Amino acid sequence: MARLGADGGVAEVLQVARQRQRDKPGVARVDVVAEKVLHLWRTEPTLPLAALGRLDVPTLLVQGDDDIVTLEHGVAMARAIPDAQLAVVPGASHFVPYEKPSLVARLFVDFLADEQPTKLFTADALGV
Repeated sequence: MARLGADGGVAEVLQVARQRQRDKPGVARVDVVAEKVLHLWRTEPTLPLAALGRLDVPTLLVQGDDDIVTLEHGVAMARAIPDAQLAVVPGASHFVPYEKPSLVARLFVDFLADEQPTKLFTADALGV
């Protein structure tokens, strides 16, 4: 799994973002978004997980399986947010909406549906 290097990997991330922007003309301003996200990652990773427990809105967390956010951290965030849903998208990075737009759109449509399916086989139900 790819991770940012000691320098934060800014150059590598921006290089990939710019290449994808050239490859997909419909993806605009990717480098601007990447720069802002990287700035946030470097300067403001200060929100404690406990603070997420105060969220009282339906929450869908989406991350790639090769994301800069570790799977463990994604699970921890999902567990900290009441009734949150976590979607880990295979073959994707933190830019999963650009990399797998159709799949992400389907996840959003399902998440925003009026009725959610009944969960049949959960850890809570099994006492795990």
